Amino acid sequence: MTADANDAAATESVTNPDAAEQGEEEMKEEKAKTGGEETEQGNETRQPAKTKSFADDLICPISHELPWDPVIAMDGRVYERKCIEAYIQSHPHDLKSPITRQTMGRTLLPAIQHRNIIETAIEKGEMPDDLSKEWNENVQQKKLMEETLKEAEAGDEDSMYAAAVKYENGTKGFKQDLKLAFHWVEKAHLAGHVMATAVMGSYYLNGCGVEECLHLGIMYASVAAAQGSDWAAYILGLTFAQGIHGVVMDKSVAVVWLKKALGECAHKYMNDQKKQSLELLNELKANDSSST
Repeated sequence: MTADANDAAATESVTNPDAAEQGEEEMKEEKAKTGGEETEQGNETRQPAKTKSFADDLICPISHELPWDPVIAMDGRVYERKCIEAYIQSHPHDLKSPITRQTMGRTLLPAIQHRNIIETAIEKGEMPDDLSKEWNENVQQKKLMEETLKEAEAGDEDSMYAAAVKYENGTKGFKQDLKLAFHWVEKAHLAGHVMATAVMGSYYLNGCGVEECLHLGIMYASVAAAQGSDWAAYILGLTFAQGIHGVVMDKSVAVVWLKKALGECAHKYMNDQKKQSLELLNELKANDSSST
Protein backbone atom coordinates (compact mmCIF):
# COMPACT_ATOMS: atom_id res chain seq x y z
CA MET A 1 0.00 0.00 0.00
CA THR A 2 1.34 3.45 -0.96
CA ALA A 3 1.66 6.41 1.41
CA ASP A 4 -1.32 8.11 -0.28
CA ALA A 5 -3.40 4.96 0.14
CA ASN A 6 -2.46 4.77 3.81
CA ASP A 7 -3.51 8.39 4.31
CA ALA A 8 -6.81 7.74 2.55
CA ALA A 9 -7.53 4.70 4.71
CA ALA A 10 -6.72 6.65 7.87
CA THR A 11 -9.00 9.50 6.79
CA GLU A 12 -11.83 7.09 6.03
CA SER A 13 -11.63 5.50 9.47
CA VAL A 14 -11.94 8.91 11.12
CA THR A 15 -14.72 10.30 8.94
CA ASN A 16 -16.67 7.04 8.58
CA PRO A 17 -17.31 5.23 11.91
CA ASP A 18 -18.81 2.26 10.07
CA ALA A 19 -15.58 1.75 8.15
CA ALA A 20 -13.51 1.87 11.35
CA GLU A 21 -15.81 -0.63 13.08
CA GLN A 22 -15.67 -2.95 10.08
CA GLY A 23 -11.87 -2.80 10.14
CA GLU A 24 -11.80 -3.78 13.82
CA GLU A 25 -14.11 -6.73 13.17
CA GLU A 26 -11.87 -7.91 10.29
CA MET A 27 -8.81 -7.73 12.55
CA LYS A 28 -10.56 -9.82 15.22
CA GLU A 29 -11.61 -12.40 12.61
CA GLU A 30 -8.06 -12.60 11.28
CA LYS A 31 -6.67 -13.16 14.79
CA ALA A 32 -9.22 -15.89 15.37
CA LYS A 33 -8.10 -17.64 12.15
CA THR A 34 -4.40 -17.46 12.99
CA GLY A 35 -4.85 -18.47 16.60
CA GLY A 36 -3.53 -15.17 17.94
CA GLU A 37 -4.93 -13.74 21.18
CA GLU A 38 -5.44 -10.05 21.72
CA THR A 39 -3.79 -8.69 24.86
CA GLU A 40 -5.33 -6.19 27.26
CA GLN A 41 -3.56 -3.36 25.42
CA GLY A 42 -5.39 -4.43 22.26
CA ASN A 43 -2.42 -3.91 19.95
CA GLU A 44 -0.39 -7.11 20.42
CA THR A 45 -1.02 -10.77 19.75
CA ARG A 46 0.24 -13.81 21.59
CA GLN A 47 0.69 -16.99 19.56
CA PRO A 48 -0.23 -20.30 21.20
CA ALA A 49 2.70 -22.46 22.32
CA LYS A 50 3.83 -25.18 19.92
CA THR A 51 2.50 -28.59 20.88
CA LYS A 52 5.36 -30.95 21.70
CA SER A 53 5.42 -34.26 19.87
CA PHE A 54 6.73 -37.49 21.37
CA ALA A 55 9.11 -37.59 18.39
CA ASP A 56 10.84 -34.49 19.77
CA ASP A 57 12.24 -36.61 22.60
CA LEU A 58 13.67 -39.12 20.13
CA ILE A 59 15.55 -36.62 17.95
CA CYS A 60 19.26 -36.00 18.45
CA PRO A 61 19.57 -32.47 19.90
CA ILE A 62 22.68 -31.83 17.78
CA SER A 63 21.67 -33.11 14.33
CA HIS A 64 17.91 -32.58 14.89
CA GLU A 65 17.39 -35.93 13.18
CA LEU A 66 16.49 -39.40 14.39
CA PRO A 67 19.74 -40.98 15.60
CA TRP A 68 20.74 -43.95 13.47
CA ASP A 69 23.37 -45.02 16.01
CA PRO A 70 21.98 -43.64 19.29
CA VAL A 71 24.14 -43.38 22.39
CA ILE A 72 23.53 -42.07 25.90
CA ALA A 73 26.00 -39.42 27.05
CA MET A 74 26.83 -38.70 30.68
CA ASP A 75 24.32 -35.83 30.72
CA GLY A 76 21.56 -38.43 30.33
CA ARG A 77 20.68 -37.31 26.80
CA VAL A 78 20.56 -39.48 23.68
CA TYR A 79 22.60 -38.38 20.67
CA GLU A 80 23.67 -39.60 17.26
CA ARG A 81 27.03 -41.24 17.99
CA LYS A 82 29.05 -39.41 15.32
CA CYS A 83 27.60 -36.04 16.37
CA ILE A 84 28.37 -36.32 20.08
CA GLU A 85 31.76 -37.90 19.36
CA ALA A 86 32.66 -34.93 17.17
CA TYR A 87 31.44 -32.57 19.89
CA ILE A 88 33.49 -34.33 22.57
CA GLN A 89 36.61 -34.33 20.39
CA SER A 90 36.22 -30.60 19.81
CA HIS A 91 36.23 -30.00 23.58
CA PRO A 92 39.40 -31.68 24.89
CA HIS A 93 39.22 -29.78 28.19
CA ASP A 94 36.39 -28.95 30.58
CA LEU A 95 33.74 -30.87 28.65
CA LYS A 96 30.21 -29.60 29.20
CA SER A 97 26.91 -30.94 27.97
CA PRO A 98 25.78 -29.23 24.74
CA ILE A 99 22.28 -29.11 26.24
CA THR A 100 22.54 -28.49 29.99
CA ARG A 101 25.95 -26.75 29.87
CA GLN A 102 26.91 -28.73 32.96
CA THR A 103 30.23 -30.59 33.24
CA MET A 104 29.93 -34.18 32.04
CA GLY A 105 32.10 -37.24 31.47
CA ARG A 106 33.18 -38.60 28.09
CA THR A 107 31.71 -42.09 28.34
CA LEU A 108 29.07 -43.03 25.76
CA LEU A 109 26.72 -46.00 26.14
CA PRO A 110 24.69 -47.67 23.34
CA ALA A 111 21.01 -46.70 23.47
CA ILE A 112 19.55 -49.85 21.95
CA GLN A 113 16.10 -49.34 23.47
CA HIS A 114 15.96 -45.84 21.96
CA ARG A 115 16.46 -47.26 18.48
CA ASN A 116 13.86 -49.96 19.12
CA ILE A 117 11.31 -47.30 20.08
CA ILE A 118 12.04 -45.39 16.86
CA GLU A 119 11.66 -48.48 14.67
CA THR A 120 8.42 -49.51 16.38
CA ALA A 121 6.94 -46.02 16.00
CA ILE A 122 7.81 -45.97 12.30
CA GLU A 123 6.33 -49.44 11.73
CA LYS A 124 3.08 -48.35 13.41
CA GLY A 125 2.93 -45.11 11.42
CA GLU A 126 3.23 -42.99 14.56
CA MET A 127 6.25 -41.01 13.40
CA PRO A 128 5.94 -37.76 11.37
CA ASP A 129 6.22 -38.41 7.63
CA ASP A 130 9.43 -36.44 7.12
CA LEU A 131 11.24 -38.34 9.88
CA SER A 132 9.92 -41.70 8.65
CA LYS A 133 11.05 -40.95 5.11
CA GLU A 134 14.53 -39.99 6.26
CA TRP A 135 14.81 -43.10 8.43
CA ASN A 136 13.68 -45.42 5.64
CA GLU A 137 16.23 -43.84 3.29
CA ASN A 138 18.92 -44.63 5.84
CA VAL A 139 17.66 -48.20 6.07
CA GLN A 140 17.89 -48.53 2.29
CA GLN A 141 21.42 -47.09 2.28
CA LYS A 142 22.42 -49.55 4.99
CA LYS A 143 21.15 -52.44 2.88
CA LEU A 144 23.03 -51.20 -0.18
CA MET A 145 26.19 -50.80 1.90
CA GLU A 146 25.92 -54.36 3.19
CA GLU A 147 25.32 -55.65 -0.35
CA THR A 148 28.32 -53.73 -1.68
CA LEU A 149 30.61 -55.10 1.02
CA LYS A 150 29.25 -58.63 0.58
CA GLU A 151 29.97 -58.52 -3.16
CA ALA A 152 33.38 -56.95 -2.53
CA GLU A 153 34.26 -59.72 -0.09
CA ALA A 154 33.19 -62.23 -2.75
CA GLY A 155 35.77 -60.77 -5.16
CA ASP A 156 33.75 -58.42 -7.38
CA GLU A 157 36.23 -55.74 -8.47
CA ASP A 158 33.59 -53.09 -9.19
CA SER A 159 32.16 -53.52 -5.68
CA MET A 160 35.66 -53.30 -4.22
CA TYR A 161 36.23 -50.02 -6.02
CA ALA A 162 32.77 -48.74 -5.04
CA ALA A 163 33.48 -49.53 -1.38
CA ALA A 164 36.78 -47.65 -1.59
CA VAL A 165 35.12 -44.53 -3.02
CA LYS A 166 32.34 -44.58 -0.43
CA TYR A 167 34.75 -45.07 2.46
CA GLU A 168 36.88 -42.20 1.14
CA ASN A 169 33.95 -39.79 0.93
CA GLY A 170 31.83 -41.14 3.79
CA THR A 171 28.70 -41.48 1.64
CA LYS A 172 25.85 -43.94 1.05
CA GLY A 173 25.84 -45.22 4.62
CA PHE A 174 29.62 -45.66 4.81
CA LYS A 175 31.46 -43.93 7.64
CA GLN A 176 34.51 -42.10 6.30
CA ASP A 177 37.59 -44.25 6.82
CA LEU A 178 40.62 -43.56 4.61
CA LYS A 179 42.45 -46.70 5.71
CA LEU A 180 39.53 -48.86 4.64
CA ALA A 181 39.32 -46.85 1.43
CA PHE A 182 42.94 -47.73 0.67
CA HIS A 183 42.32 -51.34 1.71
CA TRP A 184 39.55 -51.76 -0.85
CA VAL A 185 41.17 -49.77 -3.64
CA GLU A 186 44.28 -51.94 -3.31
CA LYS A 187 42.16 -55.10 -3.53
CA ALA A 188 40.36 -53.72 -6.59
CA HIS A 189 43.74 -52.87 -8.18
CA LEU A 190 45.01 -56.40 -7.57
CA ALA A 191 41.79 -57.72 -9.14
CA GLY A 192 42.54 -55.74 -12.31
CA HIS A 193 40.35 -52.64 -11.91
CA VAL A 194 42.13 -49.94 -13.96
CA MET A 195 40.54 -46.96 -12.21
CA ALA A 196 41.49 -48.48 -8.86
CA THR A 197 45.10 -48.55 -10.03
CA ALA A 198 44.85 -44.86 -10.89
CA VAL A 199 43.36 -44.08 -7.49
CA MET A 200 46.16 -46.10 -5.85
CA GLY A 201 48.56 -43.68 -7.48
CA SER A 202 46.62 -40.69 -6.18
CA TYR A 203 46.45 -42.16 -2.65
CA TYR A 204 50.22 -42.65 -2.54
CA LEU A 205 50.89 -39.19 -3.97
CA ASN A 206 48.67 -37.53 -1.37
CA GLY A 207 49.13 -39.87 1.59
CA CYS A 208 45.46 -40.81 1.61
CA GLY A 209 44.93 -43.81 3.88
CA VAL A 210 48.56 -44.80 3.42
CA GLU A 211 51.97 -43.26 4.02
CA GLU A 212 52.90 -40.87 1.22
CA CYS A 213 55.28 -42.35 -1.34
CA LEU A 214 55.85 -40.28 -4.48
CA HIS A 215 57.71 -43.03 -6.33
CA LEU A 216 54.86 -45.52 -5.88
CA GLY A 217 52.31 -42.82 -6.67
CA ILE A 218 53.89 -41.98 -10.02
CA MET A 219 54.40 -45.67 -10.77
CA TYR A 220 50.74 -46.63 -10.21
CA ALA A 221 49.50 -43.56 -12.09
CA SER A 222 51.78 -44.44 -15.01
CA VAL A 223 50.61 -48.06 -15.05
CA ALA A 224 46.95 -46.98 -15.05
CA ALA A 225 47.54 -44.36 -17.75
CA ALA A 226 49.29 -46.95 -19.91
CA GLN A 227 46.27 -49.23 -19.42
CA GLY A 228 43.98 -46.49 -20.73
CA SER A 229 42.80 -44.54 -17.66
CA ASP A 230 41.97 -40.96 -18.64
CA TRP A 231 42.03 -39.89 -14.99
CA ALA A 232 45.55 -41.28 -14.49
CA ALA A 233 46.70 -39.54 -17.67
CA TYR A 234 45.27 -36.29 -16.31
CA ILE A 235 47.16 -36.76 -13.02
CA LEU A 236 50.42 -37.22 -14.93
CA GLY A 237 49.70 -34.26 -17.19
CA LEU A 238 49.02 -32.04 -14.18
CA THR A 239 52.10 -33.36 -12.37
CA PHE A 240 54.48 -32.63 -15.26
CA ALA A 241 52.84 -29.28 -16.03
CA GLN A 242 53.32 -28.03 -12.47
CA GLY A 243 56.46 -29.93 -11.54
CA ILE A 244 54.92 -31.40 -8.40
CA HIS A 245 55.21 -34.72 -6.52
CA GLY A 246 58.98 -34.75 -6.98
CA VAL A 247 58.77 -34.61 -10.77
CA VAL A 248 60.78 -32.12 -12.82
CA MET A 249 58.51 -29.77 -14.78
CA ASP A 250 58.27 -30.81 -18.41
CA LYS A 251 55.50 -29.10 -20.32
CA SER A 252 56.02 -31.12 -23.49
CA VAL A 253 55.44 -34.36 -21.56
CA ALA A 254 52.45 -32.75 -19.86
CA VAL A 255 50.91 -31.98 -23.26
CA VAL A 256 51.30 -35.62 -24.32
CA TRP A 257 49.48 -36.91 -21.25
CA LEU A 258 46.73 -34.30 -21.39
CA LYS A 259 46.03 -35.09 -25.04
CA LYS A 260 45.83 -38.75 -24.13
CA ALA A 261 43.46 -37.98 -21.25
CA LEU A 262 41.12 -36.06 -23.53
CA GLY A 263 40.94 -38.45 -26.44
CA GLU A 264 42.84 -41.71 -26.53
CA CYS A 265 41.90 -43.49 -23.29
CA ALA A 266 39.68 -46.56 -23.20
CA HIS A 267 38.70 -46.18 -19.54
CA LYS A 268 37.00 -42.82 -19.13
CA TYR A 269 36.23 -41.68 -15.59
CA MET A 270 36.88 -37.94 -15.73
CA ASN A 271 34.08 -35.51 -14.89
CA ASP A 272 35.13 -31.99 -13.96
CA GLN A 273 38.68 -32.95 -14.89
CA LYS A 274 37.72 -32.87 -18.58
CA LYS A 275 37.30 -29.12 -18.48
CA GLN A 276 40.40 -28.70 -16.34
CA SER A 277 42.44 -30.87 -18.72
CA LEU A 278 41.33 -28.88 -21.74
CA GLU A 279 42.01 -25.54 -20.06
CA LEU A 280 45.47 -26.65 -18.94
CA LEU A 281 46.27 -28.07 -22.37
CA ASN A 282 45.23 -24.84 -24.11
CA GLU A 283 47.25 -22.82 -21.61
CA LEU A 284 50.37 -24.90 -22.26
CA LYS A 285 49.92 -24.60 -26.02
CA ALA A 286 49.41 -20.84 -25.78
CA ASN A 287 52.54 -20.42 -23.68
CA ASP A 288 54.52 -22.56 -26.11
CA SER A 289 53.33 -20.45 -29.07
CA SER A 290 54.19 -17.16 -27.37
CA SER A 291 57.69 -18.37 -26.51
CA THR A 292 58.54 -19.31 -30.12
